[in-house]
Amino acid sequence: PSEVEVDISGLAEFGSSVLVRDITLSEGVRALADEAVAIATVLAPRLVEEEEEEGLEPIEAPEGEAPAEQPAEGEAAADSDES
Repeated sequence: PSEVEVDISGLAEFGSSVLVRDITLSEGVRALADEAVAIATVLAPRLVEEEEEEGLEPIEAPEGEAPAEQPAEGEAAADSDES
């Protein structure tokens, strides 16, 4: 087959895995990998410290004003002339 669907909804804890032996293959199809091979594993997220971008300094709001919110990465700023 060109693809095999695997249900990963049971992977609820870090370290849990789906092994080759856990998947159901169509009749006449067999896995070439050993049945103990993990095909999906839940890993704990790694903490990555963000480095400040060189040459960019935060823009400070004028005294007495709250700083404007910056659009999230990938979002465009809202147009001021929208109706």
